[in-house]
Amino acid sequence: MSSHTGWHALKVGLIRAALLAIPVIVLALGWGALRGAGGQRLATVALINIVLVVGIQIFVGNSGVVSFGHVGFAAVGAYSMAILTSPPMVKRARIPDAPFGLAGVELSVPLAALISLALVAVVGAFVGVVVMRLSGVSASIVTLAFLIVVYNVLNNWTALTGGAEAFYGIPQSKSPWAVIAVMVVVLIVASTYKSSATGLQLQASREDELAASAMGVNVPGLRLGAFTISAIGAGAAGILLALLLGAVNPNDFYLNLTFITVAMLVLGGKKSVTGAVLGVLIITVGDEIFRWIGDGPNLGFVAMPLLPGVNGLFLGVIIVIFMVWRPSGITGNWEIDDLFRRRKAPESAPIPDDRDADFTPLPLVADDLRKNFSGVKAVDGVTLTVGSGEIVGLIGPNGAGKTTVMNLLSGVLPPDTGTILIGDRPLPRQLHKVARRGVARTFQNIRLFSELTVAENVEVTAHVARHRSSRAMGTQPPRYTVPQLLDHFDLLPLAYRSAGTLAYGDQRRLEIARAAAVGCNVVLLDEPVAGMNEVESQSLRESIRALHDLMGAGVLVVDHDLSFILGLCQRIYVLDAGRIIAEGTPDEIASNPAVIEAYIGSERT
Repeated sequence: MSSHTGWHALKVGLIRAALLAIPVIVLALGWGALRGAGGQRLATVALINIVLVVGIQIFVGNSGVVSFGHVGFAAVGAYSMAILTSPPMVKRARIPDAPFGLAGVELSVPLAALISLALVAVVGAFVGVVVMRLSGVSASIVTLAFLIVVYNVLNNWTALTGGAEAFYGIPQSKSPWAVIAVMVVVLIVASTYKSSATGLQLQASREDELAASAMGVNVPGLRLGAFTISAIGAGAAGILLALLLGAVNPNDFYLNLTFITVAMLVLGGKKSVTGAVLGVLIITVGDEIFRWIGDGPNLGFVAMPLLPGVNGLFLGVIIVIFMVWRPSGITGNWEIDDLFRRRKAPESAPIPDDRDADFTPLPLVADDLRKNFSGVKAVDGVTLTVGSGEIVGLIGPNGAGKTTVMNLLSGVLPPDTGTILIGDRPLPRQLHKVARRGVARTFQNIRLFSELTVAENVEVTAHVARHRSSRAMGTQPPRYTVPQLLDHFDLLPLAYRSAGTLAYGDQRRLEIARAAAVGCNVVLLDEPVAGMNEVESQSLRESIRALHDLMGAGVLVVDHDLSFILGLCQRIYVLDAGRIIAEGTPDEIASNPAVIEAYIGSERT
């Protein structure tokens, strides 16, 4: 079922790029032929905008982090091209004191383009190191700050850039074919990336960063890679624009172009390569139509009045309309090749009964864990063990500290003091590395990757397990395919449904199946029956037993539902006010006076 292998992703990328590029090329060449030199120039600019917007989409669409700084990478590409290709005679007049002897350098266009893209990649990686550790508005502000820095450098480093005046002398190329070739390459890269396992993991972080990290996804690393690739795409657009214009100016690469490109991406649908292309076409055509209307055309039967600035009004109005009508853009997450995709219902694929006899899951051992929040002892000296093949319960009244313990064990929070071992190795500090050591978890409030399909939710963790397994580190490669796991948890008929559309009980089972795909040593289940009725609780109890039988791993179930825990677990810890007050079998816990007083008594109050 996996549709995110390298070859399949490349195949999807080639098909999607062809379906997008062919009609765009026909439209561009046809418009140029009908409208002459002016039409050809407009069509070429539109193609360059597609390169720029699709380049931005590689990062923004897959990560969910909006960037206002990618036009800065276009500027770096354009000015690098200008400095490297302009004749020495021109540079001696404009930048006679250029550093590194650049005033006397004149390179061929292909060589200068390669060097410029390499420089853009280095700058992109440098900025990406900062962006990768941030999310939301913070990351977006950093990209805007980068744009401002680039703009000021172009204006003020006169010895290198010539300052605010135009830098001319760039070899001009009015042929659209080089632009078309670059556009096709960028479309292939963007489409392939989105369809790849790497792109899928980054999309999972877009849906829920915490859940993705808890499933072993290295979110900062993926963001850095996507940001750098995306910067290269934007830099390529800057190079093409410089070659088209023959001259560049700092104002060409600032807020106006930033606003237009972001508007194109958001209008079309930032999660979709198809949407990025569609947004460029709609705004380009609409702007040209309203510019024509604003010039007061004579329609024969009536002379239209001059309406200066009406094209700008069009841009503002259309953005408002679509943000109200389609906040996710025209296409949402839809791609053009979805029109031709016929997904067959997946076939049943039962899991064999045999288990890897050479692999024994490692135990989780926590000793004297403590965690304070502003002086409040949320966890106060908790010691517990989850052995291989055990189903262990952790119960306690609301506010006892159960979820805090879960967050400590899964790496979401660091303990103030105490140790957590997987086998004989300490728990890693980075959240995604905890999952890669075979500790998977679910959440009290369901945290699925809502816009991904059921199959893709499981494929995210299955891919991490396939490529990060190591017997030396106590993890094994997954022995079960995604269809087998879905079938085991009665989710196979729902494989191609968006996870966010599932019923509550199905979502809970999907969380467990996703955790199972890690190939884990220990599974941590945080209040799995919260919000369920008795029938749903019984069904989920069977799913947990199925997970235990399937993996042979230890399972820690955290809940306040005493009857659910007593009917499921082999051993139980009781937590009250951050401390373990009892440990034992279900029978021992049910008859323990301290438990009755602290747990059942608190339920009555």
